[in-house]
Amino acid sequence: MEVDNFYLKDVLGLGDFRLQSFEATEKWFAVVVLAINYLQFQAAQAYLSAHTRLPLADFIHQHRLEHLQVLLRSVIQEARQSQDVDAILAKYLPVASSLVT
Repeated sequence: MEVDNFYLKDVLGLGDFRLQSFEATEKWFAVVVLAINYLQFQAAQAYLSAHTRLPLADFIHQHRLEHLQVLLRSVIQEARQSQDVDAILAKYLPVASSLVT
């Protein structure tokens, strides 16, 4: 339970709502609760199939790796088709000048 609280506050961002309006806080809380429920569901599925308890960090890591795999697969497929590296980089990476405020 303490680990779940850590993830709610720090990793999923529930601790960052203090300066928001009530409506924004309510919506953000709903998103965070949905995320923690998703992680707990994944943990329960893993427990039912392998009878081992894994920390939520493992499921966050796995979820991020799955998204990275989808991104890399898309980049590689586009690179095979167009072979225009600059166009692919422009599509998937932000322009450096837009990051400076």
